[in-house]
Amino acid sequence: MHNLFVRKYLLFYYLVVCVGFVTCGYSQITISTPGVGFTQACASASSGAFNFSFSFFPPANLGPTNQFIVELSSPTGDFSSPTIVKTLTNTTSPVSSNFVFPPNTYGDGYRIRVRSTDPVKISAPSVAFSAYYAVHNQPFSVNGNVSTVNLCGGGSQVLQIDNTGTPASPLYYPQLTYIWYKDYVEIPGETGSSITVSQAGSYYAIVDYGPCVMNSYSNIIQVNAQSILNPTIQSAGNQTTICPASNILLTSVLQQSGYTYKWYKDNVLIPGATSATYAATQGGVYHLVLTSNGCSFDSNSITLNTTDFTLDIDPAVSTSIIPGETLTLTAITDAISPTIAWYKDNVLISGANGLTLNVTQSGDYKVVVTQPTPCNIVKEATVSIEYPSNFNLQIQTSPAYVSCSSTTVDLSISQFDATLLSGVTSLIGNSYGYAYQWYKDGVAVSGGTGTGLTLNNPALNGSYELRITMPGYGVIVSNAITINLSAPTPVISGSSILCDSGTVTLTSNVTSPNYTYQWYKDAVIIPGATTYSYTVNAEGDYYMAVTAGACTQQSNTISVVQDEITISSSTPALDLILPGQTKPLTITTDANGPQYSWTRDGVPVAGTTATLNATQDGEYVVTVTQTAGCPETAQYTFVLEYPTGFNVTIAPQAGYLACTSTSATLEITSFIATTSLGNVPMTDLGYTYQWFKNGVAVAGATTPTLNITSAAENGNYYLQITMPDFAPVVSNTVNINLAVQSVTISGNTTICSGGNTLLSSSLTAPTYSFQWYKDGVSILGATSSTYSANANGNYYITVGNGTCNMQSNTLVVTTETVTINSSTPTLDLILPGETKPLTVTTDANGPQYSWTRDGVAIAGTTSTINATQDGEYVVTVTQTVGCAATAQYTFVLEYPTGFDVTIAPQAGYLACTSTSATLDITNFIAITPSGNVPMTDLGYAYQWFKDGVAVAGATTPSLTITSAAQNGNYYLQVTLPDFAPVVSNTVNINLAVQTVTISGTTTICSGSSTVLSSSLTAPTYSFQWYKDGVAIPGATSSTYSANAEGDYYITVGNGTCNMQSNTLTITTAVVNINSSTPTLDLILPGQTKTLTVTTDANGPQYSWTRDGVAIAGTTSTINATQDGEYVVTVTQTVGCAATAQYTFVLEYPTGFNVTIAAQAGYIACTSTSATLDITNFIAITPSGNVPMTDLGYAYQWFKDGVAVAGATTPSLTITSAAQNGNYYLQITLPDFAPVVSNTVNINLAVQTVTISGTATICPGSTTLLSSSLTAPTYSFQWYKDGVAIPGANSATYSANAVGDYYITVGNGTCNMQSNTITVTLETISVNSTNPVVDIILPGQNKLITVTTDAMGPQYSWTRNGVALPETTGTLTATQDGQYVVTITQTMGCTTTTQMTFVLGYPTGFTIAIAPDTSYSPCASTSVDLDISSFIAITSEGNIPMTDLGYAYQWFLNGVAIPGATSPSYTVNDASQNGNYRLQVIMPGFSALLSNTVSITLSIGTVDISQSGLLCPDDPQVDLTSSVTIPSYGYEWFKDGVSVATGNNPVYTATAEGEYYVVITTPSCSFVSNILDLVLSDFSLTPDTPLEDVIIPGENKLLSVTTDALSPIFTWYKDGVLIPAETTSSIYVSTEGEYKVEVKQTQDCSIVKELTFILTYPLGFDIQIAPDGDFVECADTATSLNIVVFDALSPMGGTIDILDNNYGYGYQWYNNGTPIPGATGTSIAVNESGEYYLEVTIPDFGPIPSNTITVNLGFIDNVTIATNDVFCADGTTINITSNVNDSAYTYRWYKVGSSTVIGNSNSITVTEGGSYFMEVSYENCTISSNVLEVIPYDMSQVAISTGPTFDLPEGTTSTITASGAESYAWYLNGVVVSNSPSVEVSQGGLYTVVATVGECEETREVMVSVVENNVIAIPNTITPNNDGKNDKWALPAKYVNKDNVEIVIYAPSGTIVFRASNYMNNWPESDFTYSTKSLVYYYTIMEDNEITKRGSITIVE
Repeated sequence: MHNLFVRKYLLFYYLVVCVGFVTCGYSQITISTPGVGFTQACASASSGAFNFSFSFFPPANLGPTNQFIVELSSPTGDFSSPTIVKTLTNTTSPVSSNFVFPPNTYGDGYRIRVRSTDPVKISAPSVAFSAYYAVHNQPFSVNGNVSTVNLCGGGSQVLQIDNTGTPASPLYYPQLTYIWYKDYVEIPGETGSSITVSQAGSYYAIVDYGPCVMNSYSNIIQVNAQSILNPTIQSAGNQTTICPASNILLTSVLQQSGYTYKWYKDNVLIPGATSATYAATQGGVYHLVLTSNGCSFDSNSITLNTTDFTLDIDPAVSTSIIPGETLTLTAITDAISPTIAWYKDNVLISGANGLTLNVTQSGDYKVVVTQPTPCNIVKEATVSIEYPSNFNLQIQTSPAYVSCSSTTVDLSISQFDATLLSGVTSLIGNSYGYAYQWYKDGVAVSGGTGTGLTLNNPALNGSYELRITMPGYGVIVSNAITINLSAPTPVISGSSILCDSGTVTLTSNVTSPNYTYQWYKDAVIIPGATTYSYTVNAEGDYYMAVTAGACTQQSNTISVVQDEITISSSTPALDLILPGQTKPLTITTDANGPQYSWTRDGVPVAGTTATLNATQDGEYVVTVTQTAGCPETAQYTFVLEYPTGFNVTIAPQAGYLACTSTSATLEITSFIATTSLGNVPMTDLGYTYQWFKNGVAVAGATTPTLNITSAAENGNYYLQITMPDFAPVVSNTVNINLAVQSVTISGNTTICSGGNTLLSSSLTAPTYSFQWYKDGVSILGATSSTYSANANGNYYITVGNGTCNMQSNTLVVTTETVTINSSTPTLDLILPGETKPLTVTTDANGPQYSWTRDGVAIAGTTSTINATQDGEYVVTVTQTVGCAATAQYTFVLEYPTGFDVTIAPQAGYLACTSTSATLDITNFIAITPSGNVPMTDLGYAYQWFKDGVAVAGATTPSLTITSAAQNGNYYLQVTLPDFAPVVSNTVNINLAVQTVTISGTTTICSGSSTVLSSSLTAPTYSFQWYKDGVAIPGATSSTYSANAEGDYYITVGNGTCNMQSNTLTITTAVVNINSSTPTLDLILPGQTKTLTVTTDANGPQYSWTRDGVAIAGTTSTINATQDGEYVVTVTQTVGCAATAQYTFVLEYPTGFNVTIAAQAGYIACTSTSATLDITNFIAITPSGNVPMTDLGYAYQWFKDGVAVAGATTPSLTITSAAQNGNYYLQITLPDFAPVVSNTVNINLAVQTVTISGTATICPGSTTLLSSSLTAPTYSFQWYKDGVAIPGANSATYSANAVGDYYITVGNGTCNMQSNTITVTLETISVNSTNPVVDIILPGQNKLITVTTDAMGPQYSWTRNGVALPETTGTLTATQDGQYVVTITQTMGCTTTTQMTFVLGYPTGFTIAIAPDTSYSPCASTSVDLDISSFIAITSEGNIPMTDLGYAYQWFLNGVAIPGATSPSYTVNDASQNGNYRLQVIMPGFSALLSNTVSITLSIGTVDISQSGLLCPDDPQVDLTSSVTIPSYGYEWFKDGVSVATGNNPVYTATAEGEYYVVITTPSCSFVSNILDLVLSDFSLTPDTPLEDVIIPGENKLLSVTTDALSPIFTWYKDGVLIPAETTSSIYVSTEGEYKVEVKQTQDCSIVKELTFILTYPLGFDIQIAPDGDFVECADTATSLNIVVFDALSPMGGTIDILDNNYGYGYQWYNNGTPIPGATGTSIAVNESGEYYLEVTIPDFGPIPSNTITVNLGFIDNVTIATNDVFCADGTTINITSNVNDSAYTYRWYKVGSSTVIGNSNSITVTEGGSYFMEVSYENCTISSNVLEVIPYDMSQVAISTGPTFDLPEGTTSTITASGAESYAWYLNGVVVSNSPSVEVSQGGLYTVVATVGECEETREVMVSVVENNVIAIPNTITPNNDGKNDKWALPAKYVNKDNVEIVIYAPSGTIVFRASNYMNNWPESDFTYSTKSLVYYYTIMEDNEITKRGSITIVE
């Protein structure tokens, strides 16, 4: 059907088109007129292509080779030589494409046409359009990109486009023309690349691209014009002399607000002097540079002088005074008629008003000198007179005195020195009247008031010191000397024989009470024996010591012995007695007439002979009494011990097998007594027996054996034996278990869910134990013969009797279930309003259905429901037949995550052209996680909105707009169930606006108006009136009342469519005024000027004003006599009441310039007279200077600022040198301030001058030099070495330094130089054999020694400027640095000199390590690493290093090895293989690392072990390597042949042979031992040492390991069987020899044994210590703990038994006294003392620990702090501490000084530094923290903008300060803000005063308002900081706007800048450019819409 229609249509077309043609082919086409998508084409390299379109018909007629050629005409529309801009091969119509304009496009009449080639056809030309190709499209520069050009004093300037020779300049393209602008108005005819300007204005150029606005524009140059100015300055009162602390105000005569001022002194710019006045405080030549409009003009110069006097004080430096001494202070001054006042410590000294003052006390002395004329000057000089800083008083003994040997001694003064500021002086033999007093032991010695003291009696022994009292100062205390004169030698006597309980008295021959006595026994002090006799009651060696002071003499020794008897016995003192046994005890004695008595355990027993028969254990003591001679007694002790225990072992007779045998007989296999000497076999001594089963006595079982014959008797059996004097002895326990019969379980194996089934055992007897299992796991609590199973699983039971168990059969229990299935997806999408059926199927019987949505029940009881919402749908199926089983199935329906609705007008709509438009939905989709889904209409609600307001009735999916009144922004809102309304995009509809015209009267009178009206007035339109092309603010209605001339039109708009009306020109009726008189003219003071005008006004009336004030005159002419603005107003009285004005400006000169000079012949400093005349008198005007004539002006001459009496004529004659001075002339003119001439200095001749004085001085002293001329009319200046000495301006000078001195004496500017005197200084020299530059190694000591020729030298040393304590010519240096020794000569001149030594550290170090020479990789098992080379590198060569206490750290594979901190390190384990380095840390240097040494040790001996036996019937042995690391390779060998390789350290051998393994590591291979496997053997190895130490109270495990099959273990102690020990291990508690015997009972029967020997320790070592973090004198409490508790092994070494639980007894002692209750292993200590611990150990007794002294702290910490802010040295802050206890002692220090600077708990300091405090109490001193006092760094105060800030004109910005606590902002001296920020809207000097505490800092910001002349957005910047095009500057409409956002993107697309309120400040100073591309991109967003975008090229 369709093809038939096409054929018919083509046939019709063919007939219609071909009618009238002679020939008509089938191949013709028609091409429509091409349409272009633009009215003008502004092309550039970056603009892209321009769109066009055309259509053709019919497409079928195109030939196969057809091309459409798009041709561009000439600029006039001519196609005679067209340019091809596009070639197309399209075959369908219409055609839309684009093309690029050629670079030579430049014109306003271009067209395009389309030409086809097959068939050939040419379209009609398109409409004409403007097209320009911007070959240059970037900003360019004019005159080097300057912003300002100044025309000074007329003239002109050429503005020239810069030719860079590159495409960056438009001059690169010679075909271009230009448009120049002045004040943004085109300058007609200026089309070249340069322009000459002579008028002020803003100039710039653009490349002429017709109507196209491109980026090719220049910088704007502001041209300023300025006439010539002649500035003049004057001094206040014409003064030229400045008094100290005062000033003279200099003023510019020319002053205007637009001027800038710069003051100069001596041709040097004065910083900050920028106002029209300047207060001068210093002498010099001053002038002013005045700048106006960029042009600068110099003023006249004024010379100012100063006056002052000098003041010195002698001595000039701080000087010491010795108490009792008198010093004279002298004031030296050249003040004229001075008054003198002296002060001490700022207190006036009454009557002290002379130049000298005698002082006798220390203090700060000040002299105040006042000079009353010519200036009242007060000066003061101060000097500090100080007492000596230290006195050193030393006393000594006579040389022959020897302590404890001499019998007499003389004490005298050996040293009495005072430390003065100038050095140390001796006061021995002084005559200052000091008082002397000797002291002994702190008590004054009666009569000891001389300088010496004699002692001759040991009773006078003691500590002596001398105290000297100084008047006005205090007491000086000497050192203390202890005197010990020799004591007498004593002799003692007395008896040496002592009877028992008797005494002997020993007596000394020395008995004086002045001595102290001490008796000794056996060299040990006898407490309390301190008299010259002693009564002895015990044997020993006795002597006595006599002490006088510290001297002691020892007596002879007497040995005192006691009479005694002895007892002996052949019976053992310690023996064993068994229960019921009898032991005879017998003794012998040497006592005379012995008597015997016996006790047992302290209780007497019958027996009075030497023998006793004992029947029990106990301690038996026999006492023998001697009845002849001394009544002596003696004792002998026997100890009979019962066994410590008994060991009974029972066992079943041979043949019994557990769980197999049916009967068993138990019998005693071992019965031994345990004693300390070993085990003893027991015999039956009538003991009783009782057998027990499971702890219950077996009735009748009272014999040594027991028969068990029934499995019911299964249980645990033991035997109890009762013996006299002992608790029953219990044997080991033997478990008897007989066989258990088979068991089965039964029950139902299927259950319903929640149901159960009962399972039953076939065995139910209560003697059995039961345990049910499910799935192989025991069921908790299921221990009966039945079990109710309620869960699926495999069930069985085990039935037991004793340790024998029987497992039943297994039953499988299962639960019946139902299943659910569905063909509906479990996860699906549901759209709003859609219905989704959900269906399930099930195998349940009688199913019931219930449904939920999101957990809430919903209607539905079948297998299907219809879902209409999203949610989780769950169906529950319940089976109602059979088991009540249930199951569930879940469906999840999800809504879309969102929706997207797109609307658009139907095709054909064109904004501002179409008259109607229909909006339709073009796209409506649902957004889901799986993708978008098209939406269909499911009854949704629609609502259209226009400009945010719902359109009434617009509720369908489309909307038609038919009227321009409906123009606006439209969007569609779709409402869906369960969702918020979905809003479409917004479409702007703008229909055409009709033509508009305006009308109204076009002529108005001045002050009246005319109403202009628009032909369109509907309120739906917007209106804007324009005047002269500029929108009139507020003129937005359809009418406008015009009251001014101009061209008016209106634009009427609707939406974005506008229509402009016709233009009406409004003119005003005016009158004209003319004059032949100049409008701007000069009038001189007193001159008359005639002003005349003419006018064309009808009936004119005239009125005149001067400077706005009406003046007489109603005609067209007036006579003016003053300057001012004269305005004549002409009023027309006929016709329009029009007025006009004409202005005349009469200007006074801007200033006057009077020049005076001396007449010819005058020569300064030579002539004796001079005449001054006026040489020039001119008026200064903007148009030039005008000579002045005398119009009756008044004259006055001035000398040195003072009017010369009578000098009132234009000339002045000076005839005397007394008149020398600075002269100027003052002329008084009407209406002007007096005009002051230049100053001329007149100086007449000065006479010859000489100086005299002493030419040699000591250091620190002075010599007075004097001038022969002293008259006060002269000026004086002293010189040293040709340089003026500041302040040396009197006729005398006190010289204190070497040099060549002379004086110049002047009068005016004439000077006379004196002779020269050379002052020299006495010096000293210093030498040294040490090199001045040397190397010092870290930790090394260097001895530096100097020698000097100074007399009485004193030495002081510094290191790097810091004082050192050494005071001799030798210094030991320990660090690098600059060491300076200062030598002061103390005899003669006090002269100093210095010598400097520089000790440098090495520039570097190298260190190498190496293994010891015996090390062999893969062979050595250990290696010693040591330093092989360690050198220091210096500029003079390498130096070998030695160990100077450096710190070492070894590293393995880069990780520090704990504890490896010595210069060498031993590696002894292959696990430590790796790369080693050594780090050395030296003082003052960073860590030094050595080379790397790789260590590969042998893994050691590789042992292989076996498990299993090679039994004949089953030969299988597992061989295992002792090294089992899986990363190693293992190759097993048998008889030398490889049998296995891989990573397995185990190999199973099945045949005899020699086996070994080869282990391969990454670097080495190792061969193991060889195992020779033979048949039938097992191994037995000890798990614990065979020889070991056992600790008293310890239970030690002895254990063996064997691979024997079914081994039987038997243990023995000291050869005696240990009953019941039948396992591979045993716990023992006593020493002895233990043997284990192992018998293999299966397979090959073999017996082996091992012996263990245990011994007690030799002793114990106990050490105590406080907590590890205990800090002495800091912690107020601590704990003492045992830190070492070692048993001393008899095999060497120690055994750590710390933290043992052996039940030892503990007792703590403090100061030797037991601490009650302190019986644990630790103790809490809260008081100081000496502590030790005593531990009581069985068999060893009490063992004491070490003793430690505990000093506890008295306070937790000392903290100092301050709340003050330290501003600078000289200000004060208070430092406080947290301690305030009067019992404590406080000492404050400044770091670096040992001087105590304070003694309270707080201190006030005035200088920076580091401070700390020490607090002392009892034996402890605690230091505080160090508080560093540094001036607050006010440089932290920062300003956000920097010191200058450019504020774009018309904008506001914020400047913020930071870094302080408070702020005050000032603008030109006025406070504008007290916050950190200030809003800036105008230019000026902004000052912020930032305050921190009492500290202040001032910062200034000069804000300049800059004019924004940018007219287009630039696309290049050159940020090279030359002030030109450094920033991306935008037109003013984009600057500092809240609604404008600027975003700049890097070439990569990332945002590098984003800001609102843009301030033309990008790029900022810290911006870093891309190195790959310098093209950045920007967008400009206005009101959230991007309105501009483009690129920015950074030109480097």
